[in-house]
Amino acid sequence: MSEIYTNEQVLNFEVACELCNTRIAQCSARIGEEEAKAVPDVALIEQVRQDLFAISLERNAVRLTDDAAVAAWIEHSQVELERQKARYWG
Repeated sequence: MSEIYTNEQVLNFEVACELCNTRIAQCSARIGEEEAKAVPDVALIEQVRQDLFAISLERNAVRLTDDAAVAAWIEHSQVELERQKARYWG
């Protein structure tokens, strides 16, 4: 049997996915910037790759019909976006 979901659930999940995609884009941009340097910081690149892996695990753990988890994911992703900005570009 397939799950039934509402338009509001779909919209909230899309917001969460877009925030996740923005976090992934920030990570990718930071890796690209670092790799373009004459002497890249290999430890930083590895840390950002670990961040990417963690984001993918988060994304796979959240289900569209779990309203509380989607709301928490949105809030978490908003905080993480700001944390990433400060950490990657200080």
